[in-house]
Amino acid sequence: MDEQGKGTYQVGQKASPIAAGLRNHSMRTPGQFQQNFPREVAINEAAALARADAIQFRIDHLSEKRAIAVLEAVRKASGGRSGRLRARMRRARGGGGSGRGVSLMFRSASYWACACSIA
Repeated sequence: MDEQGKGTYQVGQKASPIAAGLRNHSMRTPGQFQQNFPREVAINEAAALARADAIQFRIDHLSEKRAIAVLEAVRKASGGRSGRLRARMRRARGGGGSGRGVSLMFRSASYWACACSIA
């Protein structure tokens, strides 16, 4: 699926050999916490180092029922476990590999989550 920001190129899209870029239209908005990306990366890495599923790792460290329900819905929609990243992270540091990450965000009294596979 091709996502396009309206009125602007995606970050890196012009330089990409496949015209793919990082979605930028949701990353800089009023009221948005700019620390979401680095925080979620750190949580994914912590889950990998703990040899834990990234979704289950978050659920295990949450008490907010709504956030847990959103993560469980993302797990179901993404086909089950989000995957363990440790071995994949090692390969990625060597110049290749793949991984799967998860993100959870709270904004405007709502929780939002996603899972993605990266190669």
